[in-house]
Amino acid sequence: MIKRTVAILTAALMLAASVAAFGLTSNAAYGYVDVPEGAWFDEGVEFCASHGYMNGTAEGVFSPGDKVTRAMFVLVMAKMAGAPLDDYTESAFTDVPEGAWYTAAVEWARDMGLAGGVGNGLFAPGEVLTREQAATFLAALARFTGNDADEGGTLECFADRSCVSAWAEETLGWAVWVGLISGVRYDEVSPRTDCTRAQLALMVMKYFDYYSGCVHVWSAPSCTEGRQCLICGYRAGTPLGHDSGADCTHDGVCARCGETVAAYGHTASPTCTEGAVCVRCGETLPALGHRNSGGHCVRCGVATTAKNYEIIRRDGAYYVLVGGEEVLIANKSYALSPSYAPGGLTDEAYDAFGRMRDDAASMGMTILIRSGYRSYSHQQSLYNNYCARDGKAEADRYSARPGHSEHQTGLAMDLNSVDQNFALTKAG
Repeated sequence: MIKRTVAILTAALMLAASVAAFGLTSNAAYGYVDVPEGAWFDEGVEFCASHGYMNGTAEGVFSPGDKVTRAMFVLVMAKMAGAPLDDYTESAFTDVPEGAWYTAAVEWARDMGLAGGVGNGLFAPGEVLTREQAATFLAALARFTGNDADEGGTLECFADRSCVSAWAEETLGWAVWVGLISGVRYDEVSPRTDCTRAQLALMVMKYFDYYSGCVHVWSAPSCTEGRQCLICGYRAGTPLGHDSGADCTHDGVCARCGETVAAYGHTASPTCTEGAVCVRCGETLPALGHRNSGGHCVRCGVATTAKNYEIIRRDGAYYVLVGGEEVLIANKSYALSPSYAPGGLTDEAYDAFGRMRDDAASMGMTILIRSGYRSYSHQQSLYNNYCARDGKAEADRYSARPGHSEHQTGLAMDLNSVDQNFALTKAG
């Protein structure tokens, strides 16, 4: 703990000098309501706030879980480097307006070769950065400020190393080696996960911790912790990882330290409708399925039925997805638009009626279509007449509102009349 404190004080003294040299305003207003004491990122937030590298998103609010955009990141980099931002008032990028809070930083980063555009004269200031992109930016900043960013470590201990983009392998290896980025768990580096403000604050603090001027003398890493400087106490690099034989579904015992290692669990992200392949073991995990609550899936937000079937709207109608097929629905909850107009009974419906009629005839019964297809306007006329005659409450009891009648689908029909009913049949 003493060594860690010494490291922080050493870095703080050096940073205070750089702040004074470049005329940056010190921000001592640390005390964000959404940064609880003892949180894994609170030291990073306090460090960045006290040195002016990152400000809150509102009075007393840091928003640690918000995603970091390209504009946000280059502004932090500019402040880290003590950039003369007053020298830059407009940008060469067409999507970076003059006078925006990030304009000077973007143009400075472009001018210094630290950040290019995304093509077609665009910078994409609102695009969210991934963890591997953040590592690449910080490596560029390290080289720009005269620091060594070429030493790197292996990513072999991470089960998701195959997810690292080829262009980011060296810089992400460097960021892990010097301690700027660690795994979200010890065997997952999550390279393509969006970088959050909490993660960035910790990266900035660790960046200055590592380049504090200490001639680091490193201890050997252990199964669960990376190497540690014997002089300043700074930790960096990846742990060795357990040699336990544990996998996604089975526990194991580490041959190196004797610790029992629980099954890792699969590293995959199936959705409600699509499965996913675990990057660790290659097993294909099934789709999660929908979880209905109040007519919508609590996971993905799509409209669903009480039995968790998805509901979609297309061409003025609602459909329930059942077993990969779309089933048209029209009832008191889901309406057809006035433009949905098959023009009459569909061939499918009429053929089904024909088979029923023939079967009934073979049993000595005659069935007729009493009411078939009704257009939206026809149903509207019927419903309005019922309301005028019996009142809306009574009309709603026995008649569908326009758009809510199954007859508009062309798939429904009423058979016979009330005096040609079951009671008059031989069976009745």
